[in-house]
Amino acid sequence: MGAEESTIPERLNSSQIQALASKTKYSKDEIEKYYHKFITEYPSGKISKETFYEAYHELHPEAKSHQDAAMFKKFDINNSGDIDFREFMVALKANSATLKLLINKDDIYQEHWTKTKVRNQDAAKF
Repeated sequence: MGAEESTIPERLNSSQIQALASKTKYSKDEIEKYYHKFITEYPSGKISKETFYEAYHELHPEAKSHQDAAMFKKFDINNSGDIDFREFMVALKANSATLKLLINKDDIYQEHWTKTKVRNQDAAKF
């Protein structure tokens, strides 16, 4: 992803932040933090269907292909075939674990690894 050149602004303007804040109830700082992570991970400013499907199946390996398609369609509000930052934030407000994985990959893997390690240590005590 680092080879792609960014096509979206480095920062949101105040009216964009205000609109997102009113729609999502996230603070200005939270929106800016998510935006920075989003454009770092997705310099094109969009999450493709394929990338979304991969993340969805990492979290829900038992899911059928129609389930990931239905979830993507729900988040792709303007039916563009991609999820842009505004759509991402609106869906994130709904607390979607899939979208959190897309933007916080390292944090989620670390949390999973820590929980697994603790469970394994607890199991070893018996």
